[in-house]
Order: sequence, then structure tokens, then C-alpha cells
Amino acid sequence: MKYALMFIGCEDEWDALPADERDKFLAAWVDYTSYLAASHPPVDGARLARSSTATTLRPGGLVTDGPYAETAEQVAGFVVIEADDLDQAAAIAATAPAPIVQIRQVREM
Repeated sequence: MKYALMFIGCEDEWDALPADERDKFLAAWVDYTSYLAASHPPVDGARLARSSTATTLRPGGLVTDGPYAETAEQVAGFVVIEADDLDQAAAIAATAPAPIVQIRQVREM
């Protein structure tokens, strides 16, 4: 089965980190992506641009350009992985350096 691992973070907290902490965090991501590539190659994935660049479409044709996030926590990136079940997907997600990871099964359209 395919699972999307969505990495959630707070852009304001990131901005407040000292440069050395950011460097450590980015190094942890390099390690994590190397781990994924070696053991659970992602089907797809990407780091997303900041929420301030988002365009939101709402019912009735209302278009809102960022920065109008309704919460401090935003999806910062994602990967789609193959896993036997939710437990395996959760085990893979648990090693990510993200403060929050949301896991959802990917369903074919």
C-alpha cells in the first residue's frame, strides 16, 4: 500500500532558530532521506514552498493568495512510500526529524 507522510512544521519557529540549529536539522533531513532511499525508496516527495506563497481556492470561486494560513503549523513537505500496513508506515515516519508527521493512506483515483 502507498502512504503519504506529511511533515508538519511551524515556519515562525524555523525562522527563530539559530543558524547552527537549522544546519543540524537540515543534516538530520539529509540522513533521513538517505535512509529512505536505501530502505524504503519513496514513490514521490517534495519540500514545499513557504505557506506565504500559497494560493487557496474556496467554494464560490474565492481565491486567496498567502500569507493567510489558518494555523501556525503547516505542511512543509511530503513523501509517498510503499509500506505493508499502517504500522510499517508509522515506523518509517517515526524516524523522520519532523516535529509532526501526519500519515495517510494514498488511494488511487
